[in-house]
Amino acid sequence: FVTWSCGVVVYPRDGTDVHTLLKHADTAMYAAKEQGHNHYAFYDPSMSVQVTEQLALRDELRLALEQDQFEVHYQPIIDAQTGEVGSAEALLRWRHPQRGLLSPTQFITVAENSGLIAEIGRWVLDQALDTAAAWQAGADGAVTMHVNVSAHQLRQDGFVDEIRTLIADSGLPSSVLDLEVTESVLLADAERAEVLLAELKAIGVRIALDDFGTGFSSLSYLKHLPVDMIKIDKSFIDGIPLNVRDCALVDAVLTLGARLDHSIVAEGVETEQQRDWLVTHGCRYLQGFLFSRPVPRAAFLSLCQQRFDVAPSLEASIGF
Repeated sequence: FVTWSCGVVVYPRDGTDVHTLLKHADTAMYAAKEQGHNHYAFYDPSMSVQVTEQLALRDELRLALEQDQFEVHYQPIIDAQTGEVGSAEALLRWRHPQRGLLSPTQFITVAENSGLIAEIGRWVLDQALDTAAAWQAGADGAVTMHVNVSAHQLRQDGFVDEIRTLIADSGLPSSVLDLEVTESVLLADAERAEVLLAELKAIGVRIALDDFGTGFSSLSYLKHLPVDMIKIDKSFIDGIPLNVRDCALVDAVLTLGARLDHSIVAEGVETEQQRDWLVTHGCRYLQGFLFSRPVPRAAFLSLCQQRFDVAPSLEASIGF
């Protein structure tokens, strides 16, 4: 199946010579590509500024890889039955020499469009598994590490082999790794995703469906794809316990997860009221600022030693 992207210029508004018109049409074409397949875009002068900034950022990303400017921070996921940290999400950060600590939202698109995401993603996986090994050495039970993967990584030839090699090098069982994929990633190529996730499951890696509820085909994914875990998006958790609709939707997902034997993680838990409602409604795993922000490796390994208070208050136990 062939898709196309088209950049459109208008003479003489966008240029008076062939070279300028072609250059601006090319710029507009890349703007169209950012909208997905089968789109077109008319040239706008602001696009040239944006392209220049993205090219500069791409060069800085290459330098960041060479100079070890990337960091991985870890946010604990709390087991509501024990209050212990049994799993965590690895989150990429870029300590930019001028702009400070940057989150992926500020640079990941450029990394994907430039092809650097493959190398960066491999580095994140390696760091996360190394931290998991250090964590496991001092833990009483099994630990799991969640790592986000993009559509670009999943499209790589040999991605499963790469995961297999990284796990083997870590000396950990494959069950230590949970790969988080979003609904939008699965939507991009559902048939390939189904085959690829089955291959990952075959080597023992667990699959978590991230940002659940924000896409359009969630139930069909649960029917066809080998998903182990559902992560309820923060946008639904924000309204708990006051928004009746949010409460009803989250309760439905919790029931669905229990019937399908999928683990459920509530993302973005920030208040005790949210925690209490989720625990009393049977949510097993909680993640959010109420427990900890994402922190560097050393702080995370120390954090794992403590037990968090997850017992609902008396008001929560009798219902709000």
